Amino acid sequence: MIKYKKGYRFQITADYRILTPVIGYDVNTDWCRLTSGGWLVVYAKYAYDGRSGLIRRKKTKTPSLVHDVFSQMARQGLILQDTKPIVDNLYRDMLIERGVSKWYANADLFILRKLNNYYDPKNKRKILCAP
Repeated sequence: MIKYKKGYRFQITADYRILTPVIGYDVNTDWCRLTSGGWLVVYAKYAYDGRSGLIRRKKTKTPSLVHDVFSQMARQGLILQDTKPIVDNLYRDMLIERGVSKWYANADLFILRKLNNYYDPKNKRKILCAP
């Protein structure tokens, strides 16, 4: 029997590093590392679902990776729920840095803040089984 989780579209093939404004945490898992200074390393083979909602484009892949990693940390209780506005703003800023219009980035930010509850621990992916 295997155990698996559904809903992933992408898997990174190399570690990804970024300095983030989420500071004061020291998190080390088998899929990421977040230092107290804000450095986030997402390890190769991390799988994520990418951007939900509006239009999915290549420019949204990296910001959605970072956002998904922080969301998973929050759902697992590794970072506090009050990091949500910081992470949402980071996502928006990363979109703009990659050439997405401010209008589109702000529309995404609105959706993240009003319509998504991805930080909620009840939204952990269920482990499924197959023979």
